[in-house]
Amino acid sequence: MEEAIRQLPALNSIPIPRLVKIKDEVTTIQIYGFSDASERAFGACVCIRSDNANGELRSRLLCSKSRVSPMKQISIPRLELCGAQLLARLIKKVLPILCIPIDSVHLWTDSRLVLTWLQDIPTRWNTYVANIVSEIQDITSNFFWRDVVSEDNPADIFPRGTGPEEMWRVCQWWNGPSWLEQGEVMAPFQHCYRSNSS
Repeated sequence: MEEAIRQLPALNSIPIPRLVKIKDEVTTIQIYGFSDASERAFGACVCIRSDNANGELRSRLLCSKSRVSPMKQISIPRLELCGAQLLARLIKKVLPILCIPIDSVHLWTDSRLVLTWLQDIPTRWNTYVANIVSEIQDITSNFFWRDVVSEDNPADIFPRGTGPEEMWRVCQWWNGPSWLEQGEVMAPFQHCYRSNSS
């Protein structure tokens, strides 16, 4: 706690650019959301990726949200599911506010079990999981969920409890994983899942 208080003044020196999309005439705009969790916390972040006619790409952090894990012990997979739920709710709030045409939305988690839950009908799971899965499926029925390795997940900053002094130096947090600015997006070990909303 003392360390967190000590680092608070560092927040004043973190430069946050207001322009998140690329300059010049934008060709496409895509939204990339990431979630992660641990016994300490879970969270989600949203990046906006844009390009122009010259083939230039830009990926920038748009917004994020986090929660401290409940004091009541919950398994890591369920906390990962809570992270995915937080991401779905964040996407639901962000899209209407942007007021710009979005070409596609891509959601990522490093939990294969969460993706398995989302791929099937909620009634297959117990009540706790089923309720969250049902909500996520309702919100993200038009989007694809993908798996990402933990090293490429910018939302990994939440479970680690990164302080301000370190945060501003984490390029992946501000820009997303490096492959977001490398043309066609193909994350390592990528698998694609459509959430089952039926």
